[in-house]
Amino acid sequence: MVSGFDKAFICNDILYSKLNKIEKKYLVSIVKSKHLIKYKFINSQKYILLNDANIKNFKKEFPNFYNHFEPFKTKLLERYDYKNGINYWDWSFLRSYKLQKTDQKKICIPCKLRIKSYEDINFSLVDEKYLLTQDVTSIFINKELKEDIRYILGFLNSSVVKKWIFINNNNRGNVLEFSEEPLKNIPIKLIDWKNKFEANIIGSKGSLHVNCLCKWGPSTLTLRKRILPSGKPKEVVNIRASKDPTWEKEEKYFKKISRKNLNNFRNDLVIKKTLRQFI
Repeated sequence: MVSGFDKAFICNDILYSKLNKIEKKYLVSIVKSKHLIKYKFINSQKYILLNDANIKNFKKEFPNFYNHFEPFKTKLLERYDYKNGINYWDWSFLRSYKLQKTDQKKICIPCKLRIKSYEDINFSLVDEKYLLTQDVTSIFINKELKEDIRYILGFLNSSVVKKWIFINNNNRGNVLEFSEEPLKNIPIKLIDWKNKFEANIIGSKGSLHVNCLCKWGPSTLTLRKRILPSGKPKEVVNIRASKDPTWEKEEKYFKKISRKNLNNFRNDLVIKKTLRQFI
């Protein structure tokens, strides 16, 4: 959102103390880039937003706002109005305003960020009731996604993604730009919601691979034996399709060792000894 002249729209404590009930209804909480830190925001600023008000007599209906705007009137009339034919007390351009005022949280980052290293790239979560000015870029999550917004936030703040951004963003003198184009190219890893299991055990004689458990579908056991000094490994594949054959036994065994305060260390040794015969 673009005010065109921020100073005129900020509501400080002195002005706030003078406002009547109607005028207070047209105050909004704005988060700016300076309020953003890693994972969250630390402050906000009250702003006047009258674009939605159907004003017929500004001086009569909003007397305190009228007096406040008077010293700024000339500057406000000189603003570029984006051909919207706005009043001098209106914001110049309410870009993404309808989306921002919905009941959605958003992930935010400064539009331009001066950094020393990739660790200075930090995304923040901003609550529903807060609006944003043009110095902040926001990401809204499609409602079709199962992933929680906090998962996306954590992923974006991971060192791997930060390094990717640092390398691939248009870095100009250690100033990164975060507009729609560079943000949409970040490779987001979504969660695979289908249950799966995979185990790969590599040894000097060969390898053992388990793919899937019976309760989720056919379970595949692959045994590969090395050919020395070189050559294609011999491979044996065993596929089993059945209902889950283990969970009742596992539950009973777990309850047994829990009651007796036992562990299954001996069982681990047997498994280790058996695996050594193959790999």
